[in-house]
Amino acid sequence: MSLFESFFKKSHTESAILVDIGAGSIFGSYAQFFEHDKPLITFATEVRIEPRPNELRERAMSRALGELGDRLIREGAPAHRHTTGSGHTDSILVSVDAPWQITTMRTEVIEQKAPFTFSRGLLATAIKRASITEKGFVLADESVIGTILNGYEVTAPFGKRVTHAKIVILSSAIAEVVAIEVADTLRRLFHTHNILLIAGASLRYQALRRVFPHEQDALILDANGPEVSLALVRHGYLVAIHDVKDGAPTSAEWIGEVKQGLAALAADYPLPHRVFLLARESESGNLKTALEQAKLGELWFSEDPPRIIAVTSSNVGGLLRIATDTKPELMTSLMTLYWQDERKRE
Repeated sequence: MSLFESFFKKSHTESAILVDIGAGSIFGSYAQFFEHDKPLITFATEVRIEPRPNELRERAMSRALGELGDRLIREGAPAHRHTTGSGHTDSILVSVDAPWQITTMRTEVIEQKAPFTFSRGLLATAIKRASITEKGFVLADESVIGTILNGYEVTAPFGKRVTHAKIVILSSAIAEVVAIEVADTLRRLFHTHNILLIAGASLRYQALRRVFPHEQDALILDANGPEVSLALVRHGYLVAIHDVKDGAPTSAEWIGEVKQGLAALAADYPLPHRVFLLARESESGNLKTALEQAKLGELWFSEDPPRIIAVTSSNVGGLLRIATDTKPELMTSLMTLYWQDERKRE
C-alpha cells in the first residue's frame, strides 16, 4: 500500500506516461491500463544524457528530458492514439535513479498488552512516524511492503485484532533540485499536475516481486546506473539494503565494491544462492559475465557458486502486452507492472 492511493480514479481504463531517468539516459513510454486485462505499452523511446564540456549532469539531464518530452508529444501521442483511439493520458509516473535518489527501509512496531484493531488510521500514523528525509532531498513515496501481525504475514490486515504489529516501509527520496526541475518540465510540456515521482530502486524491487512471486529468498543486485544497491529478501520480505559506491561497471574496483557489499550483508544474514541482476539490457550480459568470473562463491562459504540471473524484458513479457513495432526497455516494463499494481490498491 502506498501513499499514492487517493490519487487514482476508479475507472475501467486509464492511460499514463512513464519516464525512467537514469544517469546515462532517459526512457519514456505510453501505456494503457485495464481493470481486467494486462497493461498495454503503446510507445517507447530513449534519449541519451550527454553533458557538454563543463556542464552539470543535472543540466544535461534536464535538456534530455525536454527532448524526450517533445518526442513523446510528436511521436508517442499519435502512436498511442492510433492503438487506443485516444491520445489522452491521466497521469505521469517518473522513476529517478542514482545519483539523484535515495531508497531506505525501516520497520515500525506497534505493541500493546491488550488486543487492538489494526486500522488504516493506525497504519497512516505509523508511516508518518520517524519519516525523515536527508537535507537536499524531498520525500517522494513511502510504500508498505510487509505487514506482520502477531508474528504472521498478513496481506489483508485491516480489521484484525492483534497485540503486536510490525510494518515494513520502503521510502523514496529525490534530490530536491531534480524533483523540481522534472516536475516543472513535464508540467509545462503536458499541462498536467498529476505527476508522481519515485526512486527507481524502490520501484524495481516492488515490481520484481510481481515478476518472481515464488522467490522467497533472493538477492537483488540493482546496477541500473553508476551506483549499485544490494537488496536482501528473506522469506519474502526485504530485510536489508546496502548501497555500493560507484565505479566503472565490470572494472576491478566495481567488482571489489560489490564484494564488500555482499560481505556486509553476509555478516548479518546467510546469503541466498539466487541473485537477480537488474541493469540496462545493453549492459546486463557483460555485468553478468564479470560477476560470474569474480568467484563470488567465496562469500557463501560454499563450492556451489550463486546463480546470477540477468533479468530481461522476456521475463516480464507474459505479464503485459506490447504494441506492434514497440520495443520497451526492461525498466519501462517494470514501471508498467508497478503502476498497474498501484492502480489496483484501494
